[in-house]
Amino acid sequence: MHTTKFYRIPELCEITGLSESGLYKLIRENRFPKGVKLTSRATGWPNDLVEEWVAERLEQSTKQTFADGNCRAKRVDPQIQTEAVWERS
Repeated sequence: MHTTKFYRIPELCEITGLSESGLYKLIRENRFPKGVKLTSRATGWPNDLVEEWVAERLEQSTKQTFADGNCRAKRVDPQIQTEAVWERS
């Protein structure tokens, strides 16, 4: 059975490293997943959507780094973490 956890804004800020205003801007621009209305005053973001968004950002970052030719990266955790080893050109 799959259990979904819902993140609230303070947790999203901690997970993404973004400020509240930064998160709301990305949501407004459709660049971050929309939240799910939990009650009339509470919104939550499903953990699987948030973790997928983080993984996509890491993947984009890794691809851009490889394109620059300045780094080789080794995936540590397929869900979220990437380890990069920087080399001087």
